[in-house]
Amino acid sequence: MELVNGGMTTTPIAPPPLPCGPPTPLATELIVPHVGWTNAVPDALITVDSTINGSTLQFAGVSYHDKYWGDQPLLDVEGYWYWGSV
Repeated sequence: MELVNGGMTTTPIAPPPLPCGPPTPLATELIVPHVGWTNAVPDALITVDSTINGSTLQFAGVSYHDKYWGDQPLLDVEGYWYWGSV
């Protein structure tokens, strides 16, 4: 049985945007009808400190976290999905 323990810490280095700009009181998370998206952590520093079966695994780097959701299958609403970053 494999035993994994540990944790990670993220430190955001960029503010979270919404699909059409920065968060504001009346901004929406919808990218198209029936599909929403948010980029809670667009850019962050991460440190990981874990133990796997008694062996230590530690590293640091850059991380990212987003989420999309909807009440219909994405391909039925959008047909395709492209994602890019600069």
